[in-house]
Amino acid sequence: TLDKLLWQWFPNASKIRRKLQTSGMNVTLGDFAFAAIALAIGVAFALYLFLDLPPGMVLAGSLLVGAGIPNLVVGLKAKKRGRQFNLLFPEAVDLIVRALRAGLPVQEAIGNVARDIKDPVGGVFKRAQQEVQLGVPIEQALWRVARTVQTDEFNFLIVALSIQRETGGNLAETLANLSALLRSRQQ
Repeated sequence: TLDKLLWQWFPNASKIRRKLQTSGMNVTLGDFAFAAIALAIGVAFALYLFLDLPPGMVLAGSLLVGAGIPNLVVGLKAKKRGRQFNLLFPEAVDLIVRALRAGLPVQEAIGNVARDIKDPVGGVFKRAQQEVQLGVPIEQALWRVARTVQTDEFNFLIVALSIQRETGGNLAETLANLSALLRSRQQ
């Protein structure tokens, strides 16, 4: 109920929700707001009781801490998850290349990545695979999942898949070049 109410009244609710998804935390907008409010109230009591500050300073400090620390924590977790994703992502592209060279279709290659690569890459591909199994086109499923990842490297993969699907050609070779490019970017 709090989550639904916050969607209507909370400023930048969609931006915060996207940040929560990017961080990989299983936290709803309601949980996030509850934690921020509880932290702000706790800081307000601490500032008022222990430091005996004037009410205006207590309010300003508690609002600053209540809004700042949860956003900082979620932002740091999102950056850490993005770095982990980018470290494992070339391995996932190589696995797709090997599956394509073995004659498997793209959907099976994505399923292999979902099974064989650990999180966060495996989880992202697993969500994409589940959407494809529900009948969503593969590019659309990958673009939906890309909103939760928000890395340029993953977007490169989707663009390469889309271009190869439209123009034809050797997808395995294109993705092998992408993997080499990603590894050189990491170095």
